[in-house]
Amino acid sequence: EGKKLILTVRPKKKCEQGSLKGLKIMLDAGHGGAAAGAYGCEKELPEKQVNLALAKQLKKRLEEQGAQVMMTRESDEEVSLRGRFLKSFQEMPDVFLSLHSNSAADDQDLTNLYGVGLYCRQPVTKELAGQIESAFSQTGRPVMPLTEDSRLYVCRQDFTQAILIENGFLPNPNEFEEITSPERTKVFCEAVVNGLMAYYCAS
Repeated sequence: EGKKLILTVRPKKKCEQGSLKGLKIMLDAGHGGAAAGAYGCEKELPEKQVNLALAKQLKKRLEEQGAQVMMTRESDEEVSLRGRFLKSFQEMPDVFLSLHSNSAADDQDLTNLYGVGLYCRQPVTKELAGQIESAFSQTGRPVMPLTEDSRLYVCRQDFTQAILIENGFLPNPNEFEEITSPERTKVFCEAVVNGLMAYYCAS
């Protein structure tokens, strides 16, 4: 008795063509600190470092397009999965993008493991994830089928559109350059921007 239930309805943001102004985005660089993540062709370049560099590059590109961008970590610090979730809940972004690089077991054939992978859980996020997936396909990079009912922790957010992106397989020598090169990661950033534009700026 005396308690109230408040239901907040957040309408889909509408951005002007050619701009992401008004859009609030949180970037989550996976791993960090003692959690190094996957290792690729260079031991001194673990996934945690690759993810952070990519997040910083993507942040700059999104801000150039007018978006307001926050990050769950901006240095080599360990942030728990719950901590990432809580930061998102506190800020209430329109989009939460978790950036990772995929790994592989030691006994797997790396030549058969490649491609960008996208994961989401909430039905409302499926269309946005599909637009980003399509934008990656247009770059010529192989893309794995969208996982639209992911049980990954950061995808469970029901207050924002949460997507986890695996930027290829770090241990695969054929993808290592694609994942770590600043020039090639520009292609990654443009694909994300184009996917967001296609979803939020559509008439």
